[in-house]
Amino acid sequence: MSSFDANEFKRNLRRAAEQSANEGMRKISADLQRMFDGVLKSHGGQPIEQVKTAVRTACQRHQLKLDESELTTYATAISEGTRIIMKPQAVRL
Repeated sequence: MSSFDANEFKRNLRRAAEQSANEGMRKISADLQRMFDGVLKSHGGQPIEQVKTAVRTACQRHQLKLDESELTTYATAISEGTRIIMKPQAVRL
């Protein structure tokens, strides 16, 4: 009969939570990558104000809130034809 090890249980629980959170971050990152790639495909090279509108609309569909500075940064990059690369950060608990 084995005894319950609370520390081992906590480590396993933390590891499982990290794995789940990291998988979620990868999925969100991939979804946002598709979103930004779509805006680049449809609006790359267009004036910044038009791209801003497209980025704002796409972000609203994904329930993503950007402040005006972030919106301008992304719209400027897309307007210049630059691909935005989403890189998920690892979650550590």
